[in-house]
Amino acid sequence: VWGEELYKIVTDICQLQPDFESWKDGDLRLIDEGAPSLSGGQRTRVALARCLYYWNEASLFLLDDIFLNLDPNVGLKIFQRLFGPFGFLNQNHSKAILSIDLASLLYYLSPQAKGGVCHSNVFVLHLNNHGIFFFGPLNNYLSLIRHKNSTTSIHSPILIPITSSTCMTTCTQLS
Repeated sequence: VWGEELYKIVTDICQLQPDFESWKDGDLRLIDEGAPSLSGGQRTRVALARCLYYWNEASLFLLDDIFLNLDPNVGLKIFQRLFGPFGFLNQNHSKAILSIDLASLLYYLSPQAKGGVCHSNVFVLHLNNHGIFFFGPLNNYLSLIRHKNSTTSIHSPILIPITSSTCMTTCTQLS
Protein backbone atom coordinates (compact mmCIF):
# COMPACT_ATOMS: atom_id res chain seq x y z
CA VAL A 1 0.00 0.00 0.00
CA TRP A 2 1.39 3.36 -1.08
CA GLY A 3 2.08 5.78 1.77
CA GLU A 4 3.03 9.23 0.50
CA GLU A 5 3.96 10.61 3.93
CA LEU A 6 6.19 7.61 4.73
CA TYR A 7 7.75 7.88 1.25
CA LYS A 8 8.67 11.54 1.89
CA ILE A 9 10.11 10.72 5.32
CA VAL A 10 12.20 7.82 3.99
CA THR A 11 13.52 9.68 0.95
CA ASP A 12 14.45 12.59 3.24
CA ILE A 13 16.28 10.26 5.65
CA CYS A 14 18.18 8.71 2.73
CA GLN A 15 19.04 12.08 1.20
CA LEU A 16 17.51 11.15 -2.17
CA GLN A 17 15.81 14.43 -3.08
CA PRO A 18 18.90 15.98 -4.74
CA ASP A 19 19.25 12.81 -6.85
CA PHE A 20 15.60 12.89 -7.86
CA GLU A 21 15.94 16.53 -8.88
CA SER A 22 18.95 15.74 -11.08
CA TRP A 23 17.41 12.70 -12.80
CA LYS A 24 15.44 13.21 -16.01
CA ASP A 25 12.51 11.14 -14.72
CA GLY A 26 12.91 12.19 -11.08
CA ASP A 27 11.81 9.57 -8.61
CA LEU A 28 10.12 7.66 -11.45
CA ARG A 29 13.51 6.71 -12.90
CA LEU A 30 13.73 3.01 -13.62
CA ILE A 31 16.46 1.40 -11.53
CA ASP A 32 17.17 -2.04 -12.87
CA GLU A 33 18.84 -4.92 -11.05
CA GLY A 34 22.30 -4.03 -9.82
CA ALA A 35 21.66 -0.38 -10.70
CA PRO A 36 24.79 -0.06 -12.87
CA SER A 37 23.93 3.52 -13.79
CA LEU A 38 24.01 4.67 -10.14
CA SER A 39 27.03 5.54 -8.02
CA GLY A 40 27.86 3.33 -5.04
CA GLY A 41 26.43 5.91 -2.68
CA GLN A 42 23.21 6.19 -4.68
CA ARG A 43 22.81 2.39 -4.73
CA THR A 44 23.30 2.28 -0.97
CA ARG A 45 20.80 5.07 -0.31
CA VAL A 46 18.17 3.59 -2.65
CA ALA A 47 18.57 0.16 -1.01
CA LEU A 48 18.28 1.72 2.45
CA ALA A 49 15.16 3.63 1.39
CA ARG A 50 13.56 0.41 0.13
CA CYS A 51 14.37 -1.23 3.46
CA LEU A 52 13.04 1.63 5.61
CA TYR A 53 9.86 2.02 3.58
CA TYR A 54 8.75 -1.41 4.80
CA TRP A 55 9.67 -0.71 8.46
CA ASN A 56 6.29 -1.88 9.73
CA GLU A 57 6.96 -5.36 8.31
CA ALA A 58 10.42 -5.67 9.89
CA SER A 59 11.13 -6.91 13.40
CA LEU A 60 14.85 -6.18 13.04
CA PHE A 61 16.98 -4.06 10.72
CA LEU A 62 20.41 -5.47 9.91
CA LEU A 63 22.49 -2.68 8.38
CA ASP A 64 25.84 -4.01 7.23
CA ASP A 65 28.40 -1.28 6.46
CA ILE A 66 25.82 0.96 4.80
CA PHE A 67 27.94 4.06 5.47
CA LEU A 68 31.01 2.67 3.68
CA ASN A 69 30.03 4.03 0.22
CA LEU A 70 28.65 7.35 1.41
CA ASP A 71 30.18 10.81 1.44
CA PRO A 72 30.94 11.54 5.12
CA ASN A 73 28.58 14.52 5.27
CA VAL A 74 25.73 12.61 3.64
CA GLY A 75 26.45 9.65 5.92
CA LEU A 76 26.32 11.91 8.96
CA LYS A 77 22.90 13.27 7.98
CA ILE A 78 21.56 9.75 7.42
CA PHE A 79 23.11 8.47 10.67
CA GLN A 80 21.51 11.30 12.66
CA ARG A 81 18.13 10.79 11.00
CA LEU A 82 18.27 7.08 11.78
CA PHE A 83 19.77 7.07 15.28
CA GLY A 84 19.48 10.64 16.57
CA PRO A 85 17.24 11.56 19.52
CA PHE A 86 14.16 11.55 17.26
CA GLY A 87 15.65 9.15 14.72
CA PHE A 88 13.61 6.81 12.60
CA LEU A 89 15.24 3.73 14.16
CA ASN A 90 15.42 5.23 17.65
CA GLN A 91 11.78 4.51 18.39
CA ASN A 92 10.40 2.00 20.87
CA HIS A 93 9.22 -0.42 18.19
CA SER A 94 12.48 -0.36 16.22
CA LYS A 95 15.42 -2.73 16.64
CA ALA A 96 18.54 -2.45 14.53
CA ILE A 97 21.96 -4.00 14.30
CA LEU A 98 24.49 -1.77 12.60
CA SER A 99 27.90 -2.93 11.47
CA ILE A 100 30.12 0.12 11.09
CA ASP A 101 33.83 0.90 10.98
CA LEU A 102 35.30 2.62 13.99
CA ALA A 103 36.42 5.77 12.16
CA SER A 104 32.89 6.40 10.84
CA LEU A 105 31.34 5.70 14.24
CA LEU A 106 33.64 8.17 15.97
CA TYR A 107 32.99 10.81 13.29
CA TYR A 108 29.21 10.41 13.60
CA LEU A 109 29.40 10.59 17.40
CA SER A 110 31.92 13.44 17.59
CA PRO A 111 30.96 16.73 19.26
CA GLN A 112 31.17 18.39 15.83
CA ALA A 113 28.37 16.07 14.65
CA LYS A 114 25.49 18.10 16.00
CA GLY A 115 22.56 15.97 17.06
CA GLY A 116 24.47 12.74 17.67
CA VAL A 117 22.64 9.68 18.86
CA CYS A 118 20.62 8.94 21.92
CA HIS A 119 23.24 6.98 23.87
CA SER A 120 20.87 5.61 26.49
CA ASN A 121 19.48 2.76 24.40
CA VAL A 122 22.55 1.86 22.35
CA PHE A 123 24.74 -1.07 23.24
CA VAL A 124 27.91 -2.07 21.46
CA LEU A 125 28.97 -5.59 20.62
CA HIS A 126 32.56 -5.39 19.42
CA LEU A 127 33.91 -8.60 17.93
CA ASN A 128 37.54 -9.25 17.16
CA ASN A 129 39.48 -12.30 15.94
CA HIS A 130 39.36 -13.87 19.40
CA GLY A 131 35.66 -13.44 20.12
CA ILE A 132 33.87 -10.72 22.01
CA PHE A 133 36.13 -7.74 22.72
CA PHE A 134 33.41 -5.62 24.36
CA PHE A 135 29.71 -5.73 25.10
CA GLY A 136 27.96 -2.95 26.96
CA PRO A 137 26.54 0.58 26.79
CA LEU A 138 27.82 2.89 24.07
CA ASN A 139 29.07 5.44 26.61
CA ASN A 140 31.27 2.78 28.27
CA TYR A 141 32.58 1.72 24.87
CA LEU A 142 33.44 5.29 23.89
CA SER A 143 35.32 5.73 27.17
CA LEU A 144 37.23 2.51 26.53
CA ILE A 145 38.34 3.37 23.01
CA ARG A 146 39.24 6.94 23.91
CA HIS A 147 41.57 5.66 26.62
CA LYS A 148 43.21 2.96 24.50
CA ASN A 149 46.66 3.90 23.33
CA SER A 150 47.38 4.21 19.63
CA THR A 151 49.18 0.85 19.46
CA THR A 152 46.03 -1.09 20.27
CA SER A 153 44.10 -2.21 17.22
CA ILE A 154 40.35 -1.71 17.44
CA HIS A 155 38.38 -2.60 14.35
CA SER A 156 34.67 -2.74 13.58
CA PRO A 157 32.09 -2.57 16.36
CA ILE A 158 28.48 -3.52 15.90
CA LEU A 159 25.97 -1.05 17.33
CA ILE A 160 22.81 -2.49 18.75
CA PRO A 161 20.06 -0.02 19.64
CA ILE A 162 18.34 -1.97 22.42
CA THR A 163 14.63 -1.36 22.69
CA SER A 164 13.28 -4.60 24.09
CA SER A 165 14.14 -6.89 26.98
CA THR A 166 14.20 -9.89 24.61
CA CYS A 167 16.94 -8.33 22.50
CA MET A 168 18.84 -7.32 25.65
CA THR A 169 18.66 -10.90 26.96
CA THR A 170 19.91 -12.28 23.64
CA CYS A 171 22.83 -9.85 23.54
CA THR A 172 23.72 -10.56 27.16
CA GLN A 173 23.85 -14.27 26.37
CA LEU A 174 26.41 -13.51 23.67
CA SER A 175 28.81 -11.94 26.15
